[in-house]
Amino acid sequence: MITRLTNWRQKEAAAALAAVETEVGRTTDPVRMYMREMGTVELLTREGEIAIAKRIEEGIRDILAAFSLFPGPVEYILDTYDEVRAEDQLSDLLIGYLDPTDVVAAAPQVDPNPRKKRDARMTRRKGPRGPIQ
Repeated sequence: MITRLTNWRQKEAAAALAAVETEVGRTTDPVRMYMREMGTVELLTREGEIAIAKRIEEGIRDILAAFSLFPGPVEYILDTYDEVRAEDQLSDLLIGYLDPTDVVAAAPQVDPNPRKKRDARMTRRKGPRGPIQ
């Protein structure tokens, strides 16, 4: 009877310890979670990087080969290229980049020491604000 009780307590203690260990290891911090996951993945070797680069290049070739089977997109690309070449207007194709000829408004000036104004306001506020009821 005593050995059964001891075994039961040992199992219970082991289960409690395992629960505490899993709670300690668990976190909601995204950086810690990312670093933990990164630690489980092996780093690439030179050969592994070369194999992945070859797969990427092969995929690009496959896409271009499939793309060339459809005359509509090819014609569109060639027409657009001819238009850009004739007008020398690459900026018509690129969207979202700052044009150096655009006029940009100056940034608003920021007070380098805003604390002085705040302190001045605080000293003015000291004292009663009105009749106390």
